[in-house]
Amino acid sequence: MAMVVGIWRLSWLEFDYEFEQLFPTGHSETSFFKAHRAAFGHDNDFLLIALEAEQGRSVWDSAYWGAFDGLTQGLKAAPHVRGITSPTTVVLPIGDPALGGVFKRQLIRWQQVETYASDSIGIESRPHVLGHLISANHRSAALLLEHDLGLSKEGCDTLAKAVQKLLDSCPYPSHISGRATSQLHIIEILGDEIFKFSILGLLLIASLLWLAFRTWWGVAVPMAVVLMSIVGTLAAIETSGYGIDMMTVVLPTILFVVGISDAVHISTRYLDELRSGRPAFQALRSTFQDVGLATFTTSLTTAIGFLSLWTSPIAPIRRFGMFSALGVLLAYVLAFTVLPSILLLTGPRPEKRKRSQALWHRGLDAWFRWSLKHRRVLPWVGLALTLMAAVGAAGLRADQKLLQDLRERDPVQLDFRFFEAEFAGVRPFELAYLMSDEDWKSNAKIWNAMERIEGHMDRQLGVRGVVSPVSRIKLAHRLSNRDQPAAYRLPPASQLPRMVRRVDDSPAMMARAAGRVADRGSQEMKVLGDNLHAFTDSLLSADFIRAPFEIRITGTAHLIDVANRELARDMIIGLLIAFLVVALIAGLMFRSATLVAIALWVNILPLLSAAALMRALGIDLNLGTSVLFTIAFGIAVDDTLHMLSHFRLLLRRGHGPAFAVRRALHRAGKAIIITSVILVAGFMTLTTSQLIGPAHIGWLVAWVLLVAVLVDLTLLPILLLWWGRKVV
Repeated sequence: MAMVVGIWRLSWLEFDYEFEQLFPTGHSETSFFKAHRAAFGHDNDFLLIALEAEQGRSVWDSAYWGAFDGLTQGLKAAPHVRGITSPTTVVLPIGDPALGGVFKRQLIRWQQVETYASDSIGIESRPHVLGHLISANHRSAALLLEHDLGLSKEGCDTLAKAVQKLLDSCPYPSHISGRATSQLHIIEILGDEIFKFSILGLLLIASLLWLAFRTWWGVAVPMAVVLMSIVGTLAAIETSGYGIDMMTVVLPTILFVVGISDAVHISTRYLDELRSGRPAFQALRSTFQDVGLATFTTSLTTAIGFLSLWTSPIAPIRRFGMFSALGVLLAYVLAFTVLPSILLLTGPRPEKRKRSQALWHRGLDAWFRWSLKHRRVLPWVGLALTLMAAVGAAGLRADQKLLQDLRERDPVQLDFRFFEAEFAGVRPFELAYLMSDEDWKSNAKIWNAMERIEGHMDRQLGVRGVVSPVSRIKLAHRLSNRDQPAAYRLPPASQLPRMVRRVDDSPAMMARAAGRVADRGSQEMKVLGDNLHAFTDSLLSADFIRAPFEIRITGTAHLIDVANRELARDMIIGLLIAFLVVALIAGLMFRSATLVAIALWVNILPLLSAAALMRALGIDLNLGTSVLFTIAFGIAVDDTLHMLSHFRLLLRRGHGPAFAVRRALHRAGKAIIITSVILVAGFMTLTTSQLIGPAHIGWLVAWVLLVAVLVDLTLLPILLLWWGRKVV
């Protein structure tokens, strides 16, 4: 019945992708951004739309401008559109000081072919137009569409589809970029991905289970348990009011491969007990005695690894950790309730495959003998590799770009790069002036300082198309002086107060400078931002006794940068919590500090190797890859705990360390290898993702698990032999 309810709830599950979910919750930068947005409005509620001219021609063609104006008029009727700034509709109010009159003129008199030459020359002297509405090479033009503030996902979808329909009917190559279209595109990818990952995971794991057990119940029973845990977890996501986002899209795959581990350990041990001649119930009881504690511990440590993501300030990462932990614990509960019931009811009676068992034992013995032969070298090799990996991982950096998860040939990514190459870019840049002088609007010295700051933003940061009180005053001064290019400057101090009263509507103690900038990544933007603050401090200290204002960078993109820069710290805190909790659990379980130290060492080495590999390949720590270390540690430690559990149990029964290690390999080795193959193969399915983040998670976690199983089967037995007697 619960399964039926869960499947019913899945029909209501939706996909969700909002930039604001990536903001660091509870952070002072987030609080300031919300206050700034309340005063000045949103910074990312727009779409940039461009049309390219015919190959080898410029935009100065009547057919081109006719199509462009037709697109502009069509967009005005699209849903949720608040306003459009288009080169075909912009009107300039030009004043003549000598005559005292004002007349209006179109920015581009596109219906008058004879004015094209003079209009194209005039564009070159308009910094607020060239590179914003007309590309520098005059081969494309763009318009800015402003839509409703804080538009919902449904509203963005409606708008994006309406705009795309108009662009599809346009005879010229088009480009579009902005939150509404990017969001719709990524949500469509998420829908495809979760279906693809689920099918691939289902087929792959079923195939591997068949190869491992060669029985129908060896496939059907574990798969039933895992499917029930996945359905239950996804239903919990929907019931909690959330949807599938960039993080939880990989959740079904993770639960497929992680949830199958408990079922495989139980099924493998149960199968061995049946083959030894025990009745079904006794075989099940013996299985619970041998693997029950280890399975509980591994499920608990895996869940704790996921729950350590709760330290992240990013809401999607926290939810991913919470629901992943829920799925792992649900899979454990089902493995020890539903799975035994199915096994007893189906009553599998496998033949005694002594030859198969002997092959496994001989193979594991051969591996063990090889390790024994090199027992004096392996620990030192392990230590050297750990130190080398630590040095390699030390340079791993956190960096993030807005559309970093989209591949280079993705159409949305290509449009984004087009606007960076031909126009001012798409990434918003927001600067707040926080005034301490109530009379700043009448102080020419303050206006000059703001102008110099914005000039520095243009030259050093590459911020283009800045709209601010300064730019509005300069443009008004130019237009009131016959639109002369030389008049694009601040007016004389005597004229400034009157011009400010007529043009500027900034709040009493705040002002805003907003533009667009190329998306250079969070690290470079941090350096450029620090440079701007240093320039401002130097300027104000030189020109004023007391600084009349301070600046503060804010905005949507800035907050994502802030969140990304704190990822490394949050990841380390989360891992430390996971290490401490695992150490505590292992200490209570084994009552041995030696075994705890061994368990941590053999699982830290694979993590460091992945970090070193990321640095070597130039893969940065970002919102997509930040969770892989926690995921990998929580999963990789499972095999170690299974080995240690069997080793400790055999020691307590009076066996010597050598016998205990060899027998622990026999008991746990097969299940460890089978589960590791399933885990590695399962995570490798994520490499087929259209999104870079899940693909990186897939092959990097697979790498960690591969290294972990090699360490568990090679280094771990030798360490147990070295210090085994101290454990007794």
